[in-house]
Amino acid sequence: MRILLVSDLHYSMPQLDWVVRVAPDYDLVVVAGDTLIPTDGDSMELDDLLVTICPWWDGPAGRADVEALLQQDAGRRPSRWVWVYHWPPTGSPISWTGRRHYGDADLRDWIGAYGPDIVLTGHVHESPFKAEGSWADHINETWVFNAGNQIGAIPAHIDLELDGGVVTWSSMLGVETLHLDDEAAPERRVV
Repeated sequence: MRILLVSDLHYSMPQLDWVVRVAPDYDLVVVAGDTLIPTDGDSMELDDLLVTICPWWDGPAGRADVEALLQQDAGRRPSRWVWVYHWPPTGSPISWTGRRHYGDADLRDWIGAYGPDIVLTGHVHESPFKAEGSWADHINETWVFNAGNQIGAIPAHIDLELDGGVVTWSSMLGVETLHLDDEAAPERRVV
């Protein structure tokens, strides 16, 4: 199973064209924010993979909807469970803007409670490009990713080869790779 993660393309036509051009090379293309099809609140099964697309929430009713969705999908979890969640978890290097962490505190708690294998996020454009930021974080047993946002015709993106366990981040800074068996994200280059 091969997954492409991009986020926050904000209707950049060259970047959207690039995604459409490379999409046939992937089993699943995830746009983790600002454009989602299927959309918030949906779940989908692909072979032994369950993908839960968490809705953007604001307030207690929306938060309860996310909790109910995660609880429901936890009960039917196959061997691999991936969440799409627009905000990264707060306190993580993938939520670092260069000045502060800008993430969702509840996400960290839900990761602890439900233990998905992977969470695909976006929203914080800068984190992979900042010295104390990152494109990957390992929280408990869960890998959390944020490709970030960059200018140009090709978006910053993450290629997840689930069967081989290799994850690659590509951006204007170059290419970085980790293995899903690793204990932590790779050391960052100071930017």
